[in-house]
Amino acid sequence: MNKLHLPIKSKPIKTVFGKAPVMSLPGKTTIGEFIAQSREKSGLSQRELARLSGVPARTIANVERDYRKPSIEAAANLFDTLANSAVSAN
Repeated sequence: MNKLHLPIKSKPIKTVFGKAPVMSLPGKTTIGEFIAQSREKSGLSQRELARLSGVPARTIANVERDYRKPSIEAAANLFDTLANSAVSAN
């Protein structure tokens, strides 16, 4: 069997509680960055967003820091709440 070995250059990444943070490509926004920016534009705190969306504040904080990805249900609740907040803010 012929195996192809490619050299992989990698940099060590800082871990948080044993988990590597979500990486993003240059010029790309992560889900966490998008949620944080949208929340700030809507004038909401993490606690207010948690109360309105039903997603725990700790989860929102971890998602915004890219320590974890939101579940489909949590993401849908966050996006719906942020979309409604953006509409009512205008």
